[in-house]
Amino acid sequence: MDRLHVELLARQRLGLRPVSLPELNLRLAAIGYALERALDCDATNRQFSGEPYPAINPCIVEADTGISFAHATKARRDSNFDKLQKLRFGAALFAIVRGRILEI
Repeated sequence: MDRLHVELLARQRLGLRPVSLPELNLRLAAIGYALERALDCDATNRQFSGEPYPAINPCIVEADTGISFAHATKARRDSNFDKLQKLRFGAALFAIVRGRILEI
């Protein structure tokens, strides 16, 4: 079994399921964020299975300003930011793109 499927099975055991990329975009838009896909970074991450797997780490920006959510001084820190962080840290929102896990 390849590393992608090992990680997906580990996530599945925790009740986590991938969503489609359009669904991921809609969920981010609902809290005021968007993916800046021109800044995608192919990576090898390690998460629930403990094994490395192919991933895409995208840039997340505020939908209205285009500022990275992670900008130290310019990004908003409001309830929508808190919702984004819960999605990010819980690995609750991810999609499969080009044979990789796109994680926010």
